[in-house]
Amino acid sequence: MHITVLIPAFNSQQYLGDCLKSIIVQSYDDYDILIINDGSTDDTKRLAESFIPRYPVSVINLPKNTGVTNATHVGILAAQGPIITVVDSDDIIYQHALVTGVKVFEDPEVGFAWTRFIKSVSGKMGWSKNTPSGMTLYRALMYGNWWCATHQRFFRKSTYMEGIHLNLAFDRSSDFQLALLLAVSGCKTIYIPEVTYWYRMQRKGSLTSQGSAKQKAAVEGIKKWVRRELKRREIDEPRK
Repeated sequence: MHITVLIPAFNSQQYLGDCLKSIIVQSYDDYDILIINDGSTDDTKRLAESFIPRYPVSVINLPKNTGVTNATHVGILAAQGPIITVVDSDDIIYQHALVTGVKVFEDPEVGFAWTRFIKSVSGKMGWSKNTPSGMTLYRALMYGNWWCATHQRFFRKSTYMEGIHLNLAFDRSSDFQLALLLAVSGCKTIYIPEVTYWYRMQRKGSLTSQGSAKQKAAVEGIKKWVRRELKRREIDEPRK
């Protein structure tokens, strides 16, 4: 089963090389790497394209910086694989990551899955975990004040394409928004209790601080927008 490793990247020359090296040594070989260079002004473009001659890497260069949500959406549309995983350009994945994630999609009902990760600063386990007992992913995200379906995320391209697409007005919490939109489909979701991902924290320019007021405001805005979209499209909230 082919998987596209999608990397939105902006001014990532310091870290992108390590990210790519962690992917090309994977124990699973049916993959390609798609880098969305989001209008970088540093050496990201040259570094990304230097991997093309030897590895299954392609690069889409956006003419100006549009934000991670748009870069992710552009990448999903262009992805070759029926399965996609999104990797931040300054993070790395462990050698077994792709084979661990892809195997759950042998079940045709699975549309979204996530794994465990290690935090760079402390070396301790991150906050990924299973949904609360008795709650679907959709209800946990929408009503449970819960956000633990992250790093590393895998999903079917078809699940995204057939559903509501990312709202580019929300450039914070794009990972939360993507998970919520996939959950809206009512697809089967899987928590994989294995560590596959190393997450760089406290890097310069990070927008992903869980506790920030702007982050929380973005999450609430996304929830309200999704409720409006469901009502406008006359779609019932998923029960699965």
